[in-house]
Formats: sequence, C-alpha cells, structure tokens
Amino acid sequence: MNTNQIKCFITVAENNNFSKSATKLFLSQSTISKNISRLEKELGFKLIDRSHKHIKLTNKGAYFYQIIKPIAQKLDDTISDLRENSLSLTLGFTDTPTESKFLPKAIDQIGQLNHVSINVEVIDPNTPTGLINLLREKYLNILCFEEDAFYNAKDIKFLPLKKMGFQSCSKEKILYITKRF
Repeated sequence: MNTNQIKCFITVAENNNFSKSATKLFLSQSTISKNISRLEKELGFKLIDRSHKHIKLTNKGAYFYQIIKPIAQKLDDTISDLRENSLSLTLGFTDTPTESKFLPKAIDQIGQLNHVSINVEVIDPNTPTGLINLLREKYLNILCFEEDAFYNAKDIKFLPLKKMGFQSCSKEKILYITKRF
C-alpha cells in the first residue's frame, strides 16, 4: 500500500468517477484503475463495485474511506508543515493567575522542540463563538480553563494543572485538541 494508491482511491470515492479523478490527479484513467486494483489486491477485498454503469463503493470500501481519509489528510498536513520547516501551536490565554504561572513554562518547553512556532492569543472566555468552537475548529490548540465548562465535550481532553482549595467547586485544568502538531 502506498500514498499514490490511497490518493487514487480517495479521489475516486469522492468523485464516483474514474475520469474525473484522473483529471484531478493529472493521471490517466488506466493509472487510477491500476492503483486501485493493486490496493484491493493487497488489502484482499474489493473497495469499488465496477459492475454498474456508475461506480459504487462496496461496504468495506465505504468503511475504509471513512478511516483512511483523515489519516491521509493528517499525513499531507504533516508533510506540508515539515516542508515549510515550521510547526505552529496556538495557546489560548484568558489571563487567569494560574495561566500566568503555567504559560511561560509551557512556551519554554514547547519552544525547545525543533521548528515550532508558538502563537499566544488572548481569548475572552465569553467569546460569542464559544471556547469549545475555538478548540474544535482548531483555532486554539491549548487552553487553560475549568473542566466544568466542557462537561459534554467528549472530544476535548483534559489534563490536571492544579488542584484548587475549598473555595472552588471545580478544578482548573489544561485542555487541548491537537492540530497539525
């Protein structure tokens, strides 16, 4: 299995057409077909049903597409970042006392990695778009905030930052979603 085979398969799955896919990838239709056939042979199952006038993904092909598409995108993003010779990370800063202690340490540790560009954004916690959307849309990669504010967000990961005393009913945590980093 190679990236050319994967790109051919993804493009055909998205266009439902070998000719359109060939045009988009600047390849011949036979090259697209051969790449997908080799991929199917290596996997040991059919990805595309070619028996009709129009092509259609098999059940395994549809499942494989759902899994491989984000992996291929992550690979492309990583290669693009490395070619640009820098990775970027955006830290959301809401100006709490805990962040004032945490942020310089985080920047120092992350900055020790090669080719990492660190952006610090001051964020209003009452932003109309909502903090959760800033994370989900990957505008922010790291944000210090209370876990309670994101109790229904299963896709947000939390790491303990500091245990608070009795005056607080929640623990302040660092939460993050990774982005091309």
